[in-house]
Amino acid sequence: MSAGHDKKIVLWNPYKNMAIQEYKGHGYDITDVAIHKDNTKFVSGSADKCVFLWDVAPNVSGPVRKWKEHSGRIEQVCFNTQYSVVLSCSYDKTVKMWDLLSPSRLPIQSLQDSKDTVTSIDVYGHEIVAGGMDGHTRVYDIRMGKCIVDSWDQSITFCKFILHSKCILAATLNHQMAVMDKLDSEILIRYKGHSNDKYKLRGCLSPLDKFVLLGSEEPISSTQVKPSASSSYTKSVEQFELLIWNVLEEKEVKRVPTTHTQPIVCIDYHPKEDMFVTCSHDNTIQLFGTKK
Repeated sequence: MSAGHDKKIVLWNPYKNMAIQEYKGHGYDITDVAIHKDNTKFVSGSADKCVFLWDVAPNVSGPVRKWKEHSGRIEQVCFNTQYSVVLSCSYDKTVKMWDLLSPSRLPIQSLQDSKDTVTSIDVYGHEIVAGGMDGHTRVYDIRMGKCIVDSWDQSITFCKFILHSKCILAATLNHQMAVMDKLDSEILIRYKGHSNDKYKLRGCLSPLDKFVLLGSEEPISSTQVKPSASSSYTKSVEQFELLIWNVLEEKEVKRVPTTHTQPIVCIDYHPKEDMFVTCSHDNTIQLFGTKK
């Protein structure tokens, strides 16, 4: 499933390179999509400040739920562990929670501690981690009503619970990605080798938290090509890669070259198969790995 500047969401069969269904309803760029574990519904966020819940079933004319309480573009959406609550973070510096079991259009809770855009969120059990442009992660324990704040010195583009919620993985706009112990705020592991000081690059973890994947802003090659056979000039076409590290050993395992001509801004791993998908500012999606 993909979404972007064209204001529509597309469901794909990646093995046949075929679009199955399109979903329209947002008024501006769609910034994120999260899919329910039963694959029957999904949630989307947009620059139109709205969060929509959709049915995957075809012939559905529009979203089944709409939440419009944010005052800025949506940066990320996700479900909680029980898939009963939708969470969204925004340019408006908040994280909001929406109850799927209630008909109310108002959030059941709004977290307003951030001093700048909240760029990334993740949920594990009763805990939420939120990272943002103010250079801090905030871990909220919903049951205990506590919030732990940690500084990362630079704006955070991506954060996630790791190793059964004992640690936090975060990438920052100074070419850094690291794992921090959640309890004592100590940096345990640093991953190096990528370039990132401009774009919001979202990485991912492989199943069982064995590997971490992230794109890089630095091209690996540049080729001069003619836009068409009749062209009398050439233009430079760059090629970008993604990096894979072993989570526990701080070791760069592999660099995967792609045919993306712009930086890879998002990666997502298949929950069961050894496959992952990348998307880029070049408006393309690429699938890597083999289906069993």
